[in-house]
Amino acid sequence: MNKEIDITGITIKTRRLTLRPFCQDDLDDFYEYAKKIGIKPILGCEVYVAARSRHDKTHELDSASSHLILLAKNNVGYKNLMNI
Repeated sequence: MNKEIDITGITIKTRRLTLRPFCQDDLDDFYEYAKKIGIKPILGCEVYVAARSRHDKTHELDSASSHLILLAKNNVGYKNLMNI
């Protein structure tokens, strides 16, 4: 925990399953800086959840979507997000 600001973790997330296009250098800088100042960095992404299937295209049934934020608990979770 960082004693000056009294928080234990901070997150950064991207939209549409795109952790890779989020400049990897910036992501690395964020991660390293958070660790340096004693805050746990939490990486994640925002995804869209289809009502039925991404292949279904009936407007009345499939026009609504929901957002879901996925956060990586550890390095394994981060690798899983990268494989989505």
